[in-house]
Amino acid sequence: MNDMNNMLNINQIIKYSRALGPGIRAGIWLQGCQQNCPDCINPDTHDLSARLLVQTSSLFDWTSSLEGIEGVTISGGEPLLQAQALTSYLTMVQEAGLSVILYTGYTHNDILTRGSAGQKSILPYIDILIDGSFNKEFAVSFRLKGSKNQNYVFLSDRYSSVNINKYESSYLKNNSKEIFFSGNQTATIIGWNNDNIDQNLMQLLYESCLL
Repeated sequence: MNDMNNMLNINQIIKYSRALGPGIRAGIWLQGCQQNCPDCINPDTHDLSARLLVQTSSLFDWTSSLEGIEGVTISGGEPLLQAQALTSYLTMVQEAGLSVILYTGYTHNDILTRGSAGQKSILPYIDILIDGSFNKEFAVSFRLKGSKNQNYVFLSDRYSSVNINKYESSYLKNNSKEIFFSGNQTATIIGWNNDNIDQNLMQLLYESCLL
């Protein structure tokens, strides 16, 4: 089926991360964003052009093959630009009993009052919505959110502020970084400011993984 409503434009995917929320999680970064937040940590995700188009059913097959994960964390880019296809995918994720954390540059109130029908319809499939544009002036460390102006919106009873506070105070403060290497000699760093990483060190780390 080639229906574009069932295709997601993906920047990258990561499996088995502990830095993307409670439990072991898959991470999916969607391609395309119009927020233009200054100092965004993922500028590579802004281009609206097709990067990697994947059918939602195929993406779910990959997700369901990951044994032992608690859920999926969706970021970008701006995931709500692909709300219709994303809802198709998250419907399958929810039916499989997996949790969903989703980052968006929109506020929850923006979605409710000015969002499209598709953007509103995705909300029942999200457990934690981390909302609002990143603001470097209010940046925070060892938190799932990037800046103080962002909010954790709990849209189901699966998680609460107690779960997030425990996760942030235990895991993130003691294990604040993960590095994933891909086959094309690029690294994805979760939990670090990329600007502060010595590239020679990154090359040594990559080479050590090949030994």
